[in-house]
Amino acid sequence: GVGARLARCSPPGVIFAGAVADTVPYLRAADLVVLPSRWEGMALAPLEAMACARPVVVTDVTGARESLPPGHDAHSLVPADDPAALAAAIVALLRDAALRDTLGREARAHVRSHGDAERTAAAVLGLYQDLLTPQPPTRRSTPR
Repeated sequence: GVGARLARCSPPGVIFAGAVADTVPYLRAADLVVLPSRWEGMALAPLEAMACARPVVVTDVTGARESLPPGHDAHSLVPADDPAALAAAIVALLRDAALRDTLGREARAHVRSHGDAERTAAAVLGLYQDLLTPQPPTRRSTPR
């Protein structure tokens, strides 16, 4: 299959780990995490990577782009189905350790401040309260 072909063509040191229960050791070992999706529902992989202070490169698809911290688009967001742009973003980040460190720290702070379960629960509760609170009818102006 494709996996066997990739394994044969890969340079030494490339590991095809398969499914693992705990991804944290792999994320911490990574210099960069790449999610080249054509579509996503709710992309958890970049959030997990950013929680481990790893910079990410994601494609500009719904579900992935929203995970990025403000200001990271220039380094971390590439068009879907554009291998040249993906390669350029990866190479640029791999060549700049200081930028990777900065993006990783900012990403971790972003996930901690925006991905907090209590804050998310409070926001959902607030939304439900807004939706369930009776609103006064709005008046429409009628043309004469």
